Amino acid sequence: MNRLKSLYVSAYIGGSVAGLAVSLVMLARDGIASPWLGTLLASAAPAAFFARVFASFTPAWAPHFLVTACLTHPRVEGTGLK
Repeated sequence: MNRLKSLYVSAYIGGSVAGLAVSLVMLARDGIASPWLGTLLASAAPAAFFARVFASFTPAWAPHFLVTACLTHPRVEGTGLK
């Protein structure tokens, strides 16, 4: 399932970037009053979202995660931790 999800997300990101590029070219050629303005707006939102996600540093887990986990869940069943 995770492999299918990664393929879907990759295709979705690629499609949104391609749609953004094509719509920019078509808007430059046909003018702002063309129907490609809707395509530009529809593809700009996911492209901007994923650009922001991939351009910023996002740690896999917060540095204080272990402290928070130990304070909120003092006993983990089956591990012997108390």
